[in-house]
Amino acid sequence: IDYIFVSRKTIEVQKYGVLTDSKDFKHLHRQGVQLVAGSDAWGGDALIGELSLYVEAGISPDDVLKIATIDAARAMGMDQTLGSIEEGKLADLFLVDGDPTKNFNDIRKVSMVIKNGLIYNPDDIYRELGLKPRGAGLVTPALHQE
Repeated sequence: IDYIFVSRKTIEVQKYGVLTDSKDFKHLHRQGVQLVAGSDAWGGDALIGELSLYVEAGISPDDVLKIATIDAARAMGMDQTLGSIEEGKLADLFLVDGDPTKNFNDIRKVSMVIKNGLIYNPDDIYRELGLKPRGAGLVTPALHQE
């Protein structure tokens, strides 16, 4: 098996049909099959939902975070610039209020996003979209003075 794609409705294995039991994730992971996290669905919760499936299947939160970061970058051939926090790499990341290695649901408590060197507060984004802020965003100092 080269790699697998996951959704809540089906668990497709490229070239090899369909898995019907999420517990197969854990077995495949233990056998060294590279799980590739990703979703065609719009919105951040789709990917988080997929990652939650891995945890529910019995894969450790530490391993799930690796699947979503450095393993994904490696699968795309971009692990020299993305996928881990290291000097010289792009800092596309998000901070959470909690520890998803101990409680994976903490991954939903996003307090700050850094993308292409820009800092985003989730509450500001919610307001801009006309949604009620969740109050989880960190207070960020002004990045430049006028």
